[in-house]
Amino acid sequence: MYTFADDKGCGHVVPARLSLRNFLSYREPSPIDFTGVHVACLSGDNGHGKSALLDAITWALWGRARTKNDADLVTLGERDMEVDFEFWAGDARYRVIRKYQRPAGRGSGHSTLAFQVYDGTGWRDISGSTQAETQRRIVDVLKLSYETFVNSAFLLQNKADLFTRKTPGERKEVLAEILDLSRYDELEEQAKERRQACATTAALLAQQIEDAEAELKRLPGLRAELASVTADCAAVAADLQRARATRDDLRRLNASRDDWQAQLARLRRDHEQAGSDLAAAEERAAATRQIIAECEAVFADAEAIRAGYASWQDCGRRLAEARTEQNRLEAQRDGYARARAEAVIELEEAERTAAAQRKQIAGLETVVAQGEEIRAGVERLRAIRLARDEQADRLRRVAPIEQEIGRLEAAVRQAEQTLRSELAQAQAELARVEGTAARLPALRREHAGLVRTQAELDELSRELDSRRAEETELRSRVEALRARNQGLRAELDDLKRKFDELKAAVERGQADCPLCRSPIGHEALRRIEQSYEAEGRTKRQEYLSNRSRIEELEAGVQARTADVRRLEQELERRRRELTTRTT
Repeated sequence: MYTFADDKGCGHVVPARLSLRNFLSYREPSPIDFTGVHVACLSGDNGHGKSALLDAITWALWGRARTKNDADLVTLGERDMEVDFEFWAGDARYRVIRKYQRPAGRGSGHSTLAFQVYDGTGWRDISGSTQAETQRRIVDVLKLSYETFVNSAFLLQNKADLFTRKTPGERKEVLAEILDLSRYDELEEQAKERRQACATTAALLAQQIEDAEAELKRLPGLRAELASVTADCAAVAADLQRARATRDDLRRLNASRDDWQAQLARLRRDHEQAGSDLAAAEERAAATRQIIAECEAVFADAEAIRAGYASWQDCGRRLAEARTEQNRLEAQRDGYARARAEAVIELEEAERTAAAQRKQIAGLETVVAQGEEIRAGVERLRAIRLARDEQADRLRRVAPIEQEIGRLEAAVRQAEQTLRSELAQAQAELARVEGTAARLPALRREHAGLVRTQAELDELSRELDSRRAEETELRSRVEALRARNQGLRAELDDLKRKFDELKAAVERGQADCPLCRSPIGHEALRRIEQSYEAEGRTKRQEYLSNRSRIEELEAGVQARTADVRRLEQELERRRRELTTRTT
């Protein structure tokens, strides 16, 4: 098991199950289940397959093992091999199945790679379109490359000093990947993005504040405009009220006009009846004139009617009476004619038919009796004509008034609709401006808070970068001191080995001085021993000093790591608060 930093903090990769087929010495073993195993120890004699299990895990995950050729991993006598490895990474369970088949002749052979995740019901394939893409996805989940793995969590056999033999730059890269220092770069980039977003939000809020202040400055003008519009509405309402009163008067005039028109119709009917009566009187006058003519003819034949003198006298008397009546009727006829000409054009027809009235002399008494009725009819006709003329004059005066009323009503409706629309717009604009003005202090406070928060975030980000740099520097110094101590221990072991070999050679009498080739005695051996002891003490003192310094630096690293985590948590908390406030 090893630890790595993921997007959510610290996570673990824990083996769950391992199954091998034809891998090195394992042909068809039973699968190894790691469930419930927290610490495992692989023990056994050399060549019993302990390292093969670890090689199977690295080969399944990264396609690499101690051998450079995959064909060397296939069990002797077999043509293909397979490793099925299941592991936990964070809260998810993954499965890697890697297979290899020897080539039939020359060549590199054929391999396959599958990457799966358990979704609660079964294994779901998440492999890429190519093996390289699948391998990248596996490394993304592990957060560790093969080189980093074999230099940190897993020490290859006979390569325990692989990390110490690397250059400082290579060791730094290994440590950076182990500690996931690239995560700090990502966090720094996210902090820059958040800072840019905050700056954009602050600029937007500042612009909104400026707009709100500009709208607020317009508020007095809008209120004055609203008052003017309200006054105009009141004036238009008064005009509308007056127009409605005029309209009601016109409606009453229209009702009176209808009454007058009905009365005029009755007068016209009376006029027609008077015309009919006048025609009848003319017919009776014509009959009377016919009788007079007959009497005159009889009177002219005096010689013939002397015998009937009495009759003649009677006829004369009747003739005188008839002539008197005729004169009177003719005078009445002339008056009737003048009245007919003044009253109505329709009476002219009665004048053309008046000749027939002379034939009805006998009905003069009736005609005379009807004279008063005719005169009354003429008077009524005159009154009717006068009323008709007055009505027509009033109608002529009413028509333009009605048109003007219609025009005024249309104008009033249009003005009322326009003013209502303008009033609604002004009220909406006033409400919006008042709402913005009410929010202005809050917006200013929010803007000031965002500016302060942004400054605090920048300060936290700078402090975090400083702590990370200090942490990295301390870790580098710790690794350098550890590497130096390993070298000192090797030098001490080498001094001891050289002295032991020299001492044994002196005791055998086989030790010669490398310069003069003379035998080395016990006195010379003692001086050499003192020299070696002095050198060893110096190296041990340096070793102990380095170890003490390493402990101090490790304490500093832990403190810096705690500071970094605290600052990261504080920075993340502040960013969440800022995101919540700006959304």
